[in-house]
Amino acid sequence: MLQAIFMLRQEKRETKMNEVISPETVYLEYRDKVTRYVSGKVRKREDVEDIVSLIFTKVCDKFSCFDRSKASVSTWIYTITRNTVTDWMRIRKPFCELSENIYNADDIDAGILKEEALEELAKQLEKLREREREVIVLHYYGGYTLKAISEKLGMSYISVKVMHKSVLTKLKSAFDWH
Repeated sequence: MLQAIFMLRQEKRETKMNEVISPETVYLEYRDKVTRYVSGKVRKREDVEDIVSLIFTKVCDKFSCFDRSKASVSTWIYTITRNTVTDWMRIRKPFCELSENIYNADDIDAGILKEEALEELAKQLEKLREREREVIVLHYYGGYTLKAISEKLGMSYISVKVMHKSVLTKLKSAFDWH
């Protein structure tokens, strides 16, 4: 009994292997499966239709090259489907132009160093006397000239210039700049 069942199954396999298939029968048999597969990968219905159409165009074009001894029809169709979807996704991969404000690794390192330097500068400015700090802040952050600072603070121009020079010397030595 078991042997009879085995022989029936074997006959079905052989007739399936020897069965003559055409692109039309492949399309009718695999259209829904291919559409479901593509729908699982692609969101837009129009794109799904375009991809399925492209897949079956490839199937028709390459149908004469199909060799049943190498793979089953379903494996062949699945391979074409998978490769076509992958190509489609690769080509239509969303992209955006990179802004000029995006920094590379060197810029990030420089930014971190700059941030650390600014923190150290703030600490050093706190150590200065109030008048010295005012001269530096007004000149470098306020954009005032030394002459304008002297008038604003009621000091002589020479005093402001000497104070500015001595404060810069202190700050440079604190940062070990030589």
